[in-house]
Amino acid sequence: MKMKRILSFCLALLLAAALSVSCFAFEFPLPFVDVKKDQWYYPYVKEAYEQKITTGTTLFTFEPNGMVTREMFVAMLIRSAGIDMELYQSIMKHVDFRAYYGCSDIRNDQWYSPYLAFAIDAGITNGVGNGRFGLGQPITREQMATMAARFIDLRPHVQLKQAKAPASAFSDANQISPWAREAAEAMRLAGVMQGDESHRMNPQSTATRADAAAVILRLRDASERASFLPAGTKSFLLRDATNLVNGMPAEYPITESADVAKLVAMLDNMPIENEIAVPPHGGWAYLLYFNDAEGEFLTGYQFSEDWIMVNGSMLCTTDDYFKPLIQMMQTK
Repeated sequence: MKMKRILSFCLALLLAAALSVSCFAFEFPLPFVDVKKDQWYYPYVKEAYEQKITTGTTLFTFEPNGMVTREMFVAMLIRSAGIDMELYQSIMKHVDFRAYYGCSDIRNDQWYSPYLAFAIDAGITNGVGNGRFGLGQPITREQMATMAARFIDLRPHVQLKQAKAPASAFSDANQISPWAREAAEAMRLAGVMQGDESHRMNPQSTATRADAAAVILRLRDASERASFLPAGTKSFLLRDATNLVNGMPAEYPITESADVAKLVAMLDNMPIENEIAVPPHGGWAYLLYFNDAEGEFLTGYQFSEDWIMVNGSMLCTTDDYFKPLIQMMQTK
């Protein structure tokens, strides 16, 4: 009997402890001794670290004022979108980076290799010229703006929201390189990049690690789901890609306005689970071509029952999402 009372008391203590833990949210502190809560970049560094977008320079230091290299920023961009790099990692085992991508300063067997291969393929960066990527070089603020803008542009299912109160126009806009001006302005209007106290962008200044974390998180916060279909879509054509591969084209024209409206609703509300860098093996099931009122081509997508490629951006949707569309096609 005495033992039962002791056990009951211990159980009551455990339950009380469990309840107390559930009532109070415990925030784990950052391990970095050089990132304090009263510093402007603390929330950006904290989220970037917790979301595994970046790491510290050591176990206990982040070096917020340290430099961020070009390859570091590329990797942060791709990680922030949750893009699965597994297939690019496999590709790096079979492709000679220097020969295929023409970058003499890049090797296959480094942590950054898959990220840079994806970035070059996608057009996020073209390197610094003379057959070099610019490995290890600190990234400038205008380079950072350009890479961020290109990253958004290559993902047609994503667009930038304009900030309610964007920063004032950059007072040193005439010092921004011509190739970076449009990107810099887009980043300003979206609230991703801001000027200093004198409204200067300082385009040729090198970005710090804190700057990069802030830009990456602001870019993600400013991104929103875009419509899959361009304005003016009036009809579409479904094509059986499997039969095309086998040399037997099979086209299914669907032009009724009700079908177009149904397709718009399906695509624009499509749940996206994640994004991957290259399509899976096995090919595609169907192609979609969209036309305007005059029948002129607007855009096209490839898809299977649970995957869709949007201009090279590969998205994984929930299982069997396209089955209703396939069934619609098969009734024609």
